[in-house]
Amino acid sequence: MKIPRFDPGYLFLFITHDMTKPHMESIVATEILYPSLSEESWVNTPDKIADYLFSTFFVAEYSQTYLYKGMVSSFPWIIQNAQGDILRTITDVRQNLTSYFSTYFDNVIIEVNDVTNPEEPSKVGLSIYAKFTDKQGVDHVLGKLLRVSNSIIESIINLNNG
Repeated sequence: MKIPRFDPGYLFLFITHDMTKPHMESIVATEILYPSLSEESWVNTPDKIADYLFSTFFVAEYSQTYLYKGMVSSFPWIIQNAQGDILRTITDVRQNLTSYFSTYFDNVIIEVNDVTNPEEPSKVGLSIYAKFTDKQGVDHVLGKLLRVSNSIIESIINLNNG
């Protein structure tokens, strides 16, 4: 059986009536799909996809896969490599999230700001603003507020209206 090359924009389905002769047909994907390992399976709404992207970014390990070595967007890896340099952390988070979100959306704008409390210098806060356009041309805005203490994420708060 010859399997066609995977092209973005196409979703391949195995259709078989006789298990000895499987064949493959393709249909054009009309929406963005994100594979989740939850009961939701394929996530197809832009806000949920963005939420999954944020979530996986915060928990992913940079070296969790050999197949995509060096291509995993990982907040823990950024924190480890920046070693307390907040400007480098901000730059790396912005670059990684822009690249990551651009895989699924157009016109991606990511802003990251330091909201550190001078009374608690060992704790760092980052506000993350994301604006992007889905395939239907609709703009979406999301915001997160992170509190990090000694390289450990203490909390992630959703911000209303970015």
